[in-house]
Amino acid sequence: MSAMQHPADTHDLIRVHGARENNLKDVSIENPKRRLTGFTGVSGSGN
Repeated sequence: MSAMQHPADTHDLIRVHGARENNLKDVSIENPKRRLTGFTGVSGSGN
């Protein structure tokens, strides 16, 4: 790792495993860094 590189930059993905807050039910995702990613759903559905 170079002196100027941040440790977070050594990985290309943002990983979330087993999220269970705010109506999420054991959700796991892997999103690429430095990319625009959108999450959509029915507003207020709670599902």
